[in-house]
Amino acid sequence: MPASSKWLQNFIDAMKSDPEIVGGFGIHYPYPDCNVIDKRDLYYHFKNFGDDNTIFQITDENRQRYKEEEGYRHLLSFFSDNNSCIRRDIFEKYPYKDVSFAEDQIWAKQMIELGYKKLYSPFAPVYHSHNYKLSTYFMRYYDEYKGLYYLQNYQIAKSWTRLPLMIAKHTISDARYIRHLEMSKKEKIHWMLYSMSRNFSRYCGGYLGGKYDSYSSKKKKWLDHKISQQYKQRKA
Repeated sequence: MPASSKWLQNFIDAMKSDPEIVGGFGIHYPYPDCNVIDKRDLYYHFKNFGDDNTIFQITDENRQRYKEEEGYRHLLSFFSDNNSCIRRDIFEKYPYKDVSFAEDQIWAKQMIELGYKKLYSPFAPVYHSHNYKLSTYFMRYYDEYKGLYYLQNYQIAKSWTRLPLMIAKHTISDARYIRHLEMSKKEKIHWMLYSMSRNFSRYCGGYLGGKYDSYSSKKKKWLDHKISQQYKQRKA
């Protein structure tokens, strides 16, 4: 849902600022009933892209950094088509690939690497957030990190032995954030327990998804059948 009456005009004006811009995405605001974890994460995620219209591209100056820094590659190739504007002539020439996950980010990565420019506009906001059932996050993170490996060769952890410490650190960080929120003690306990469960799903589900390419065909099929939400949706 657009969060500004000038949402579309701001997108168009920003896209017209440079003829080499082929796609733009805008900021996401959480709905009022969004869970406290996603409210925080959405704020800081989009804060990373700047407070003004910002153009991203690969140049001679940052090409080596793009090759070497995983986080920088994620920054330059991130795209979200639930709040986006794409040049029609380019999209007809380079349509989305037929993949099961992250087709918008795969497209943006391709465009950036072809030498085109990408735009971020904080002045073209929409309301967009989800309150998924806690029980679904293991499946969602499995699918998400399977897609991230395909997109960026990214793995949440190289070894399962690192998972307990990673879960603990993330949960402690969440607890510090929750502790300073203006809410009752009962609500804080609720969100801390929520954080523990979700972080377990994030790291364990994400670890399994990120290792997908190393599994045998038999194991891939078994995991998809048992865990993958996208697999279940395709088979429905």
